Amino acid sequence: MMKNIRIFKKIFILLVVFFLVLGEIQGKEEHEVKRGSKEYNAVLNFTQKFINVYVERQYIYSDNKEMKDIEHEFFDEETIVGPPGDQDTGMKVYIINSFKIDKIIDEGDGYHVSVIFETLKKCNISMDKKIVCKTYKNNEEVGLSIKKSGSNFKIKFVTIGGFLKGNLLKKYATNARYILQGI
Repeated sequence: MMKNIRIFKKIFILLVVFFLVLGEIQGKEEHEVKRGSKEYNAVLNFTQKFINVYVERQYIYSDNKEMKDIEHEFFDEETIVGPPGDQDTGMKVYIINSFKIDKIIDEGDGYHVSVIFETLKKCNISMDKKIVCKTYKNNEEVGLSIKKSGSNFKIKFVTIGGFLKGNLLKKYATNARYILQGI
């Protein structure tokens, strides 16, 4: 009986140590990157550069030839581009004024970047060739996934297709022959 208790105690201690070590490893895998650090600044610069370009040129709203330099610089064959706009409630896009990077999380093999867009308008794109925009001054938070690619970065997953500059929507409306209201 005493022998069984000792074996049980040893197994229990080993399990506790195992779970503590496992928790320590997982805790190191994902953590917020310290603002101002070299790592933070590198990811921040890449993200800002990408978003500044992407809100001016995006799939659906731009010609495919306009996307080639973005694809070359920011994407690779594994990049996933989310759908443009809010697909759950009909095609909605947001005209933005600005954006800021809220936080950067190191996920081990890449980064999750939290982006806050300051919106000016919310626009509904209808099937009857109308785009109706209404004032919508709000902050919208979205995520962006970036992976390490050697000494560079590449976009792993982008879902910010619903956030763009007003001139891109105007260009799209003209090219696709949509009636644009509210801009």
